[in-house]
Amino acid sequence: MPAASLTRAMIDGPAGKIETDINDPGGGRRGIALIAHPNPVQGGTKDNKVVTTLAKAFFALGHVAARPNFRGVGASAGAHDEGRGETEDLLAVAAHLTRQYGDLPIVLAGFSFGSFVQTRVAKRLKAQRLLLVGPAVNRFPAETVPPDTLVIHGERDDVVPLAARGVLGQRVIDEQPRQVEQPREPRHHENDMEGLDPEHPKPGDE
Repeated sequence: MPAASLTRAMIDGPAGKIETDINDPGGGRRGIALIAHPNPVQGGTKDNKVVTTLAKAFFALGHVAARPNFRGVGASAGAHDEGRGETEDLLAVAAHLTRQYGDLPIVLAGFSFGSFVQTRVAKRLKAQRLLLVGPAVNRFPAETVPPDTLVIHGERDDVVPLAARGVLGQRVIDEQPRQVEQPREPRHHENDMEGLDPEHPKPGDE
C-alpha cells in the first residue's frame, strides 16, 4: 500500500484512544474493511503479518482498510478485556469510519482472537460480509455467524484442528440450514504464513 495512503489515527473509544492505521484508496472507494488482530496476550497487534496481508488485499479491491490496536496494545488506552471491551472498541472504530468516509458497505475481518471478536461485532453492526481467518473456535466462544460468512482455515492446522471449525458451522446451522463457505488451505493456522505470528508459532518454535 502506498505510504501516502496511510493515516495513523487516535480514535475515541470507551476506554480511551484507539490507535488505528487507516489506508484510504481515495476516490472510487467501494467499502470499508475493519480488520481485527490476534490475541494481544500472546503478542498480537495491528502489524501482524496476516492482518497486514488482509489490509493489502482489501485496499487493492478499493476498500478503506482499518487496522486498530485492541485496548492495551501499542498506543491504545485500556487493558485486555477478553473480547468484551474489544467488541466495544471495534464498534467505536466502525462508527468513526462511517462518519469519516460515509455510509459505505462494511466488511468485518479478523484473525484468530480477532475473528472471535468480529463474530460479536457482527451481532450489533450490519456488515456486508464477515471474513474469519483461522477462527480459534476451540479457544474462544464465537457467536453464531451469517450463512454467507467466509472462513479461511488451514487443513493441517495443528493449533486449531480443521475439525474444530465444525463448531462454527453448527452455529450457522442453528440459525439457518446452510453451510458456511470454508475454503480449505493445506497449510497451518495462518495459511502460508506459519511462524510469523507469536500466537500461532511454527511447529517446533512453541
